[in-house]
Amino acid sequence: MMNPNISEKEKQDFNELLEKLRNDYQYNIEKFDKQSIYLASGALAISLTFVKDIVPLKNLICLCLYYCAISAFTLSIIVGFISYLIASELIYRQRTTIKKFVDNGEQGKVLKDRYTRNLLFVNAGLIVLGIFLLVIFTIVNLNHAV
Repeated sequence: MMNPNISEKEKQDFNELLEKLRNDYQYNIEKFDKQSIYLASGALAISLTFVKDIVPLKNLICLCLYYCAISAFTLSIIVGFISYLIASELIYRQRTTIKKFVDNGEQGKVLKDRYTRNLLFVNAGLIVLGIFLLVIFTIVNLNHAV
C-alpha cells in the first residue's frame, strides 16, 4: 500500500522511477553476464598465449598459480552460464504463472530469485581472483626469464 501522505503526481513519479530502476538493474545484469564471460574467455586466451609464445613451458615456474588462474576463469565462465540458465528458467516460470492467472484465474506462487544475484558476486570474485593470480604468475615468470 502506498503512503497516503503523498499526492497522486508523486505516486506516479515514484512508480516511474521504480520502473526505470528495474529496467536499469536488468540491463546491468545482462551486461555483466556478457562482459564477465568475454573477460574470462579473453584472459584464458591471453594466458595460453603467454605460456605458448612468450615464456616456453620448460622455463615456467610457479605453475600452480597458472593452474589456479585458468581454473578461476573456467569456473567463472561456467558460473556465468549457470546464472543465465537459472534466470531464464525463473522468467519462464513467472511468465507461465502470470499467464495461468490471466487465462484461468489460477493463483500461482510468486517465485523469488535467490541465486542469480549471489552467482553474480561469485562470478566477479572468480574473475578478480583469476586476474590477480595470472598477473602474479606473469610477473614471476617474466622476472625469472630475464
